[in-house]
Amino acid sequence: MEKLQRTNIVYFMLPIFVAIGLIAGLFYFLPAHEQMTKIERLEVEAPIPPQLYSSSYHLIGTGNKLGTYYPLGKILADYFNNNINTNETDSVFKAIETNGSIDNVKLLEAGNILLGMSESRIVKEAYLKDSKNSKLRLVWPLWYDIIHVLKTPEKYENKGLFPGRLRAYLGQEHSSTLRTSEEILKALKSPRSNFPLNSNEVISSLSTGKIGFAVIQAGMPNTTVADAILFNNCTLYSFSDEAIDKILKQVSTSKSFIIPARTYGAQQETVQTIAIPNVLVASADTPAETVNMLTSLLVKGSMRMKLRYSTLETLPVDIADGERILKELGIPLHEGTIDFLELSRQELNNRNNRNE
Repeated sequence: MEKLQRTNIVYFMLPIFVAIGLIAGLFYFLPAHEQMTKIERLEVEAPIPPQLYSSSYHLIGTGNKLGTYYPLGKILADYFNNNINTNETDSVFKAIETNGSIDNVKLLEAGNILLGMSESRIVKEAYLKDSKNSKLRLVWPLWYDIIHVLKTPEKYENKGLFPGRLRAYLGQEHSSTLRTSEEILKALKSPRSNFPLNSNEVISSLSTGKIGFAVIQAGMPNTTVADAILFNNCTLYSFSDEAIDKILKQVSTSKSFIIPARTYGAQQETVQTIAIPNVLVASADTPAETVNMLTSLLVKGSMRMKLRYSTLETLPVDIADGERILKELGIPLHEGTIDFLELSRQELNNRNNRNE
C-alpha cells in the first residue's frame, strides 16, 4: 500500500518537476536572448517605420535625426501637404526616418516610398549597376551635404592629428556618411572601425571622451554640430590642402568646401572640408503628373524655403541652374520633371514674346 502511494506521488509530482525545469531553462537562456536583442538593435540603428508595411501616406525617405535629411524631409512633407490640401488637418505626405541614401535607394527600388533623398553618387552608382532596367529617376537637386568632423573636448584628446584615437563614430550602417568616412580614412591611409552608436548617443559619447571623433554629414548649419560645439566643448577638424587633394580623388562627386568662421559660435575658426550634392529621387513608376506637380511646388517655393531655413542655402532657385545640375549627373530625369522643364520653357518663351 505504501509502495503504491509513493508511486502515485511520483506520478503526481513529475509534471510539476518538468514545469519547474522549463521555467528554469527559460530564465537560463533569457540573458542570451536579451544580449542578441541588443546586438540586433546596434545593427539596425534607425527604426523600421511601420508605415513601410501599411500606410495611407505617400512616404518620403529621409535619414537619421543627426543629419539634415530627416528635419528637412519633414519640412518638405509639410510644405507639400499645406499646398495640396484645403483641409489643414489632412496629411498626404509623411517623412520617415531611415538610415539615409543607400536605404532610400533600396526602398525606392522596392516600391516602398514615393520619394527619397540621396547623395547623387549613391543614385548614380545604383543606376549604373543595371542602367537598362533601373527605374531610378532624378526629380530635383537639393542642397550640398557638408562633412563635419567633430572632435572630442581637448581634455580627452589634445592631439591635432586626424583622426585621433581609434574609437570613433563614422556613421550609421548602410548610410552614405559611413561610406564617406571610410573613403576619407582610406585616402589618408588611416583605417578605423566604426564604433556602433544609436543616433541619440553620439554627442554624449563625444562630449565625455567615449569616442575621439564623430563624422556628421549634413547641410549647414546643422543643429547637432551646433549642440556639440556650443554646449559640449567639442571642436571641428579642418583638413589641410594636401589632405583635401587626396580626399577629392577618393570621394566621387565631392568638392572642396569652406565652413566660414563663427558659423557655429564665436570661437569656431574657418574650417576646410568637403561637400557632396544631394538630389530628390523617384521611381519611373511614379505618375508623371505627380512628379510634375511636386517639382513645380518645390521650385516655386524654393526662395521662401531658403529664407526660412538656412540649411537650404544651396537649393537652386533658378530653373536653368537646377536643370544644369541634374544633367551633369548623367542619370535620367523623371518624365514628370521633363514635363515641368518643358512647360517652364514654354512659359518663358510666351513671356518673352509678350514683352516684344
